[in-house]
Amino acid sequence: MFDKDYPDIISLTDLEPEFFSLWLFDRPILTDEMVTNHLNQMPILNKVSNSPHPEYGTTAPICIRLTKDKKGYSYINTEYQPFAEFGKDNYVGGAQDGIYYNGGSWMRAEYSAYVVGQRHGWKKAQKLMENRTWAEINLNPDWPYSKEFIPTKWTTTDTWWPSTRGLSWNVFLLMADEVAGTRTPDMDPDFKK
Repeated sequence: MFDKDYPDIISLTDLEPEFFSLWLFDRPILTDEMVTNHLNQMPILNKVSNSPHPEYGTTAPICIRLTKDKKGYSYINTEYQPFAEFGKDNYVGGAQDGIYYNGGSWMRAEYSAYVVGQRHGWKKAQKLMENRTWAEINLNPDWPYSKEFIPTKWTTTDTWWPSTRGLSWNVFLLMADEVAGTRTPDMDPDFKK
């Protein structure tokens, strides 16, 4: 549970302790059922026809409110959010839907959650790992590099925050892929035995 006062808010960061346990100790904390149930509730957004797996979206929100309607989720608003004054000031009228911690896609948290899913046998994990990697470089063709976050609700990439450009979370993927079992240390050009 992301926040006990907001029990229908779900976050991909909830799976980070599991990722760290798998990475550092090669031991799970959670059961397969716990992990897959959590991941199956996360909406996958930004479907793109030329992504590696167009049947899935390319990004998932880091934090979202689950709802019981057909859509199944909503972004956080001023009346229902765990971020106190920051949320009251910034989530007025849906202007920040899909932005930053109101449903933005953060590669490290999202990719870590998919790696956890991979290790726990979640069938969508590898395809979503490939889609999320693709999104980092290709979703905004004018910014073909790592970003702080990717918005999950937008009509044009012209509305993306310029301050999010140029981070290096893509390097994290190399280590995360080792945790997932899809990459070995000897794949590094400078690997020494």
